[in-house]
Amino acid sequence: MFLDKFFKKKLHIFLRHVHIYEPVVKARPEWFDMEACFNNLIATLSNKQLPIKIDLTVMFDGTDASFNDDFLSKFMKKHGDKLPVGMKIIQFSGGTDAKSFHHTIDYILSQHYSDDDWIYFLENDYLHVPNWINKFSDLLKFGKNLEYVSLYDHYDKYFYEQYGDLESKLFFYGSHHWRTTPSTCASFLVNSKVLNEDAQLIKSSGG
Repeated sequence: MFLDKFFKKKLHIFLRHVHIYEPVVKARPEWFDMEACFNNLIATLSNKQLPIKIDLTVMFDGTDASFNDDFLSKFMKKHGDKLPVGMKIIQFSGGTDAKSFHHTIDYILSQHYSDDDWIYFLENDYLHVPNWINKFSDLLKFGKNLEYVSLYDHYDKYFYEQYGDLESKLFFYGSHHWRTTPSTCASFLVNSKVLNEDAQLIKSSGG
């Protein structure tokens, strides 16, 4: 049955994180905090009745010293054995955002996930609404031929002159509406099979 196949799907979240934080570079508000973003993500995964199987991998770009000084180290010591989903940390030295992203892609490809699985590339500065997983689950159940999904409706589509004549299709599934879009940021979800097919194209977008 269709639903039996659906429940075999898994969502693999790959959170890219680096200890270095320069708030002035992105002109973030004073109250912004990456630890709060991480805690928010963990909170949304704490529901024992999640409609899809999920695991979390933190791709930590940095040294042993920077990790020991990062909130992740303290979090794992305190909560590592009590997390709501399976979580592991992969430490590496990328040095740039592009190299970090490419390393993450290569690592994911090495895991040989099922074609039915989904991959969530997630940067470390996003907040999630409490029921985002249910909304994504509804999309998977009722959407057709999905390959890429963005949870972020970027404001550039509404204010940038280059999108002045943009037309989008709207869809309503369950409790949420979705729209087609020509682009997104570096935080997005992609079907595992599609990622294997498009990996080299994606990596060609930056050095």
